[in-house]
Amino acid sequence: MPIHTDLATLKWDRLDAVLEAASQAALRTIAPQVLDRGVDLVALSAGATLDAGFLSSLLTAAQASGARIWVPSGAIGALDVVRAARVGEVKSITLTTTKPPVALADAPWVVDQGIDLSSIDSRQAIFSGGPVDAVRGFPQNVNVAALLTLAADDPDRLRVTVVADPDAPGNVHEVEALGSFGTMRLRLENRPSETNPKTSALAAQSVIALLRQLGSPLRFG
Repeated sequence: MPIHTDLATLKWDRLDAVLEAASQAALRTIAPQVLDRGVDLVALSAGATLDAGFLSSLLTAAQASGARIWVPSGAIGALDVVRAARVGEVKSITLTTTKPPVALADAPWVVDQGIDLSSIDSRQAIFSGGPVDAVRGFPQNVNVAALLTLAADDPDRLRVTVVADPDAPGNVHEVEALGSFGTMRLRLENRPSETNPKTSALAAQSVIALLRQLGSPLRFG
């Protein structure tokens, strides 16, 4: 398989989709080029879409070219419930992400706040705030906050708490949504990726599941 270091060398007429699996910065660079050419984009670094201006530009480009933007569900579930709840009234959505301290090492929030993760010997909340600040402070840990924000279509509806817990059973995401539909509570205890403890194995599996669905006559909404 050929390796391309420049998008300009790709044979665009042979592409069905381009999958971004690099970083928020990479998504900002390649997404406009992909969509302008009418090629579908599978975006893993959803945190970049919390920039309202950037997201708006992507949607405009996709509408103009007829391309589509696909976002895998990552290490979380219940996005379908959140989207359906928007048809009615959504009162609140909360996300609590709990990870072993080692999985939070080098996160910008941890560095900026001078948090000594090695001294944490019991469950401790180290962040609480909105999804924009959460993704900025933990870009490799709480991409799920961006996914929930996209599903809810409103960053002000979501509150995020990040917890460091040396006894955590893995990368745990707990979502609670309250609205006119009723109440949803979801808890996922994800096993960390074997090659990257900052993310969950399910995140990679969700990408494969999405790619399979793109070519399937049966799709789930």
